[in-house]
Amino acid sequence: MTKLTTLQPDTTVFSEDAELKGTLSFATKLEFNGRFEGEIYAEGPLIIGEKAIIKGDIHASSTVSIFGKIKGNITTKDRLELKEMAQVYGDVKSLKLAIAEGAVFVGHSETLESSGAPAEFANIFTRLSPKDGAAKH
Repeated sequence: MTKLTTLQPDTTVFSEDAELKGTLSFATKLEFNGRFEGEIYAEGPLIIGEKAIIKGDIHASSTVSIFGKIKGNITTKDRLELKEMAQVYGDVKSLKLAIAEGAVFVGHSETLESSGAPAEFANIFTRLSPKDGAAKH
């Protein structure tokens, strides 16, 4: 049986014995501590607890904080936080990425910012000719 607890009016908590399969969608803050397989669509902040095991992709509009284990891709329009006990196996796309010491991340990361590299990287050489690659003396 799944235990569902409300800590604050805008926070929902799934306990460690929760096991769900399918699609999970929510608009307020959610803390998930159980096992889940499927897709998660989060409008509000998402906390993946230390005992949680997730197999599937996460699509979020808000901050995602991970303490547990995830095998799948994560996309958030805000901040992704991999805490010191986190294990993430998959690709991530986020506006900001924070990885704590001790966290495991196996995959690729990509920023959602579309501005590209800063202008100072456009032409970093002051003495090399772009045509011959030789240094000017």
